[in-house]
Amino acid sequence: MDLSPAENCKHAVEETLRRFNRLDALVNNAGVNDRVGLERGSPAEFAASLDRNLFHYYNMAHYALGALKASRGSIVNIASKTAVTGQGDTSAMLPQKGPSWPDAGVAVELLRAKSA
Repeated sequence: MDLSPAENCKHAVEETLRRFNRLDALVNNAGVNDRVGLERGSPAEFAASLDRNLFHYYNMAHYALGALKASRGSIVNIASKTAVTGQGDTSAMLPQKGPSWPDAGVAVELLRAKSA
């Protein structure tokens, strides 16, 4: 399933809840090295690469949050050594494989929900 469109993320969560009636964990691990870098890319290609590699982390967490709070579930974001070591032509993939701004906010929200 292509997770680039937010609607597909919503559908994935809804289908999981329909089939299993709960959601205990969200594992974010999808991404692709599309070779979009500073030398071989453009601002538009970089934005499209971010759309393919990063935004679905937020979208999946957004749509799963209510179910994860209800089950006191967890979000696991899979990283890569590429976030630390780098790899040629991976400019847009790196935010997805390293620390990213949506992770911290979602983690804080879940921690607050678990302690409430």
